[in-house]
Amino acid sequence: MRYPKAKWLGNGKTYGEHRSPPFKIVMHTTETTVIPSYSNGDHAPHLTFDPKTLEWVQHSEFELVAGALRNESGGVQTNADSAIQVEMICYSDKRVADKSEARLWVGHLSEAALRAVGEFWSWCNQAFGVKLKVWDSPKVGNACYGSGSPCRMPPAVWDEWNGICGHAHVPENAHWDPGVFDFETALTFARPGYKGVLNVPNTDWARTVIDDLIEDGVIITSDDFVDDWNDDDFRMGRLWTLQWRMMQALKEA
Repeated sequence: MRYPKAKWLGNGKTYGEHRSPPFKIVMHTTETTVIPSYSNGDHAPHLTFDPKTLEWVQHSEFELVAGALRNESGGVQTNADSAIQVEMICYSDKRVADKSEARLWVGHLSEAALRAVGEFWSWCNQAFGVKLKVWDSPKVGNACYGSGSPCRMPPAVWDEWNGICGHAHVPENAHWDPGVFDFETALTFARPGYKGVLNVPNTDWARTVIDDLIEDGVIITSDDFVDDWNDDDFRMGRLWTLQWRMMQALKEA
C-alpha cells in the first residue's frame, strides 16, 4: 500500500513481510538538509517527509519491512514488528542545526508541517488501525541516547504497542531522534476535536445531543457503532469531534 500524497520512488530495500501486528508508527529525523541515500536504500524508511516543502516520497510499500531501525540478533523484532517508519528532513540536535541557516531544527517545524504529519497519522489510523496515541516518554532529547535509556519501551511493551513513537523509544536502538518533535500538536491535527487543543469542555451537552438524535432515528447506527459507542475512548473522541464541528458551524453561520 502507498500513501496517496507521496511521490513513489521505490528505492528502499525491504526485508520480507511484517511478522506480527499491531501496526505502529516510528518517527525519525534524517540529520540532513536533503533526502539521504540511506546507504543505497539499505536503511531507508517507508516514507521521507520534507517539512519545508511539505512533500512526501515513498521508498517501499508499507506491508513490507523497512530497515531504518537497528535489530539485534536474538532480541525482539524492531523493523519487522509492523513498524511504519517515517524520516523527517530536519535535525534533532539543535547545536548541529544552528551551524547553518539551511538546517532545520525539529523544534522549529511549522504548524503546516505538523498538520501534514498529523494528517498522515490519521490516514494510518484508517488504513492500518494505528491508534492515535503517542508514547509517554519520561524524557526527551539527548537524554534518551543509548539503548539503556529510560525512554525505551521494554521489549514486551514494544511488541504490543499500537500507536505512535520515535526512534528514541524503540528497544535495541541508541539514537534519540526525533528529539523535541511536537508529538502532541501533530496529534491534534490527526484527531479533529482532540480535547488537548479545542478547549471546548462541555461533552455532556454533545452526549445529550447524540443520544437524542439516535433515539429520534435521525442517526441510524449499526451494531458495530453501538458496540464502539459503549467504549469510553471511542465515545469521547466522537463527542469532541461532533462538538467541535457544531461550534465551527455556529461560527460560520
